[in-house]
This record gives sequence, structure tokens and C-alpha cells, in this order.
Amino acid sequence: MKKVRKKFLVLRNICVIAASVLFIASVIPHKYEALLRGIGYIFGAFAYLFELLELTGGFKKKIQSEELLMVYCFGPLYIIMAVTYIISHFSAL
Repeated sequence: MKKVRKKFLVLRNICVIAASVLFIASVIPHKYEALLRGIGYIFGAFAYLFELLELTGGFKKKIQSEELLMVYCFGPLYIIMAVTYIISHFSAL
């Protein structure tokens, strides 16, 4: 069980690093900044998903919903923002 939780933690950290790199790269003005932000938000949503999987042990453990508020709120929000940025990138072409 600890190995599975550790894998989720490593995957979460990889997603956080990837999202951070993409957000930093999107600060530099160029024609791909909206696309980089969109992909960064996708990695952020995956980071929240892996956080949820790590906290619940792969959905085997029940956690109080108050502790998972950010995961439940920001995960879907990141997906909506990713879609918005990606659409804006392709509509500007």
C-alpha cells in the first residue's frame, strides 16, 4: 500500500514541476503562451488527481470532504481553464 501511495506522490510531484515549468515559460511573450498555459493547467489538474489518489489510497480510504475541498474545486476549475486557453490559442491562429 505504501508503494502505491509513494507512486502517486511521485506522479503528483512530476505534474507540479511540469506545470510550473510551463507557467514560467508562458510568461515570456510569444505566440504559444496561451497553449503553454492550457497544457500547464492540464498538468495542474493531474496533480490534483494524483493528490486525491494519494490521500485516499487509490479510493480505498474514505476522507472527510472538508479535507478534499481544494481537490474537488480546483481540479475541475483547472480543466475548464485549460480548455479555455487551448481554444483561445487555436482561435487566434
